[in-house]
Amino acid sequence: MVVSKLKGAWDRKRRETGRKVEGPKNYAERDAELVRLAKRLHRYPIKGRRRSLRDISKALAGLGYVASSGKPYGATAVARMVESKQP
Repeated sequence: MVVSKLKGAWDRKRRETGRKVEGPKNYAERDAELVRLAKRLHRYPIKGRRRSLRDISKALAGLGYVASSGKPYGATAVARMVESKQP
C-alpha cells in the first residue's frame, strides 16, 4: 500500500514538473557550472588536438573542481559530464 502511494505521488510530481523526482542527483543537478566548464574544455581543442578526458579532469582540478574524495574526477565521470544532455 505504501509503495503504491509513493508511486502515485512520484508519477504525479513527474507529470506536473516534467523533471526527475527520484534517484541520486546527476552532475548537472549538483553543479551546473562544472558541467558547462567540462563541456567547454572538451569542445575547444589545444594545438589542433581535442583534449583527453584525463586532461579535462586535470584542468578542472586546477580550477578547484574535485570529487568529494578531494581527488580529481576520473575519466568516466568527465565522460558522463560531457555526454549529459543538460547545460
